[in-house]
Amino acid sequence: MTKPYKVGQFVRLKADVLMPRFKWPCERGGEWATGRITQIHANGCLIVKFPVRFVFGNELGTSLADPAQVSSVGAKPKMGRKNSVHPSNLHSDNKSR
Repeated sequence: MTKPYKVGQFVRLKADVLMPRFKWPCERGGEWATGRITQIHANGCLIVKFPVRFVFGNELGTSLADPAQVSSVGAKPKMGRKNSVHPSNLHSDNKSR
């Protein structure tokens, strides 16, 4: 039995899935793309949107997903205060404040 998914979760195809049940995009390097669940059908199938994919012509920006073939991944990391450098610290002539 698969665990329940929620709208807004990020998911990716499991590493052992070679032929997904539904069309799923790949990233450069051959890894399966990560997308966000936007809708869950009554039969359990997931609608997944890929926020960083460009859509051309009549392509869809979403894919269906079999919940047995995907796994939840954490949200994409964001730059926080810990990882940022204040511009005043970039110059060597700045003395401690």
